[in-house]
Amino acid sequence: MLVVLLGTSHCSDRPERTALRIQPMDAGGPSPSCAIATTPSCGDPCADGVVVNGDVTENTVWDCPVYTLPGPVYVEGTRAAPARLVIAPGTRIRGRRGDVERGQLPGVLIVTRSGRLEARGTSGAPIVFTSSEAPGARQPGDWGGIVLLGSAPINTPADFESSGNRAGVMFVEGLPRDERTSYGALEPEAADAGADAGDSGIDAGDAGPPLTADPDHECGHLRFVRIEFAGFEVGDNNELNGLTVAGCGRATELDHIQVHLGSDDGIEFFGGNADLTHAVLTDTRDDALDWDQGWVGRVQFLAIRQNTAEDAEASSDNAMEGDGFADPERAEGVGSAPVMRNVTVLSGRGSTRGLRLREGTGLQLASAIIAADASGATAGLIELGDALTADQLTLGRLRVNNTILAGAWPLTAREDSRGNRYLEADYFTIGDGAAGNSSIDVAELGALLPGAFDPLAPHWVPPRGSLASRGWAAPAQDRFFDDTATYRGAFDPAGADWTQGWTAYPQN
Repeated sequence: MLVVLLGTSHCSDRPERTALRIQPMDAGGPSPSCAIATTPSCGDPCADGVVVNGDVTENTVWDCPVYTLPGPVYVEGTRAAPARLVIAPGTRIRGRRGDVERGQLPGVLIVTRSGRLEARGTSGAPIVFTSSEAPGARQPGDWGGIVLLGSAPINTPADFESSGNRAGVMFVEGLPRDERTSYGALEPEAADAGADAGDSGIDAGDAGPPLTADPDHECGHLRFVRIEFAGFEVGDNNELNGLTVAGCGRATELDHIQVHLGSDDGIEFFGGNADLTHAVLTDTRDDALDWDQGWVGRVQFLAIRQNTAEDAEASSDNAMEGDGFADPERAEGVGSAPVMRNVTVLSGRGSTRGLRLREGTGLQLASAIIAADASGATAGLIELGDALTADQLTLGRLRVNNTILAGAWPLTAREDSRGNRYLEADYFTIGDGAAGNSSIDVAELGALLPGAFDPLAPHWVPPRGSLASRGWAAPAQDRFFDDTATYRGAFDPAGADWTQGWTAYPQN
């Protein structure tokens, strides 16, 4: 077993190294081609490769073919000198299983507020985070995924969930509660005494010096990254996701990300301002996209397919679940209000809802397709969870426009705090919230997306000239959004499938 020496550039810049050429990954294989020539320090690319038995505390490069995480690995420097982990295109990171009964956490990569992750793959050589189990034995929840922690604003009140936190600071789910797992606002920099200092004041209740959040905090750059078989349940309502983005700011880049077959959420945002583009979330066992604690990010080109599993017990929850405030009874700060365009949401056989919106979340969603498989048990395409969320309709902060809608709706109306009643089906199809929306039936859905529910090779692109081609949304006047995408859904009916070449859909 090889142990990585942290703080150095592993498998790089060594004269004895033979040429390393990463082959394109097959859809289900655990590692690059066994014929790849590497140095002895890179280990066996057909087995564990380099086993990471320590934390990343300095700028480090991973460019061997395979790395294995036997347990939690933290990327942690100081506020003045963040530790940056760079992962080369084509690299495969394998996480080992944990054991709750024995108190053993799984392999998980945690990027702290004093760390950065540079995982920039390419379409032909994506960076793949996956299970260490062999093909055929892999399953959702094998390992803990990726956790990104930042110092952007969140809206948690003090002592949230009896954690002893100060307002605007919190600990991430699924990991021990300490400084390394905290996110949100920081104390003034003068209080920072290094990576081990309690610089967030997390044990001080509501006392202590003023905290400062950074909406531009950079957690790193992830491009052409695939995350498989992740998520890990430590306890009730205490899980790791495929990708956790907690308190990350606008300088964070999340572009061309796939999360596949996770046991908990695909991607969950806890506050912050981080954006997301070109994301594929497939067959997660809980929610595909989840947000809470005041997330105000932007999203464009998002494809969600919730649950195509034949196993009747392998059910999923919502394609999207959004919460506005961590604690609506002590609402502080800004509520969640993401802005999304060009989204395709497909609720499959075992999923529950398309969009479940709760706890006062806002949402501006345009140019989308929200649909349910005819054989699914969908409880509602769009469901408002409470009066505080219905208030967002009244205030114009929750809108779904220029969207194709197909499937079942909630059967009872939701009332806001002023006594206004909203039946979602009427409001979004013929009422005040129906601007540009189109309702279609099961047959029309089959013609619009005939191959999207294929479990191994989904065909996401609607036919040229279909209803999806007839969309239009007002210019966003925001440089993040591509205003030339005037179609509905995540894919241009007259264009190419941007998921080709870097995504995969292995079943085990």
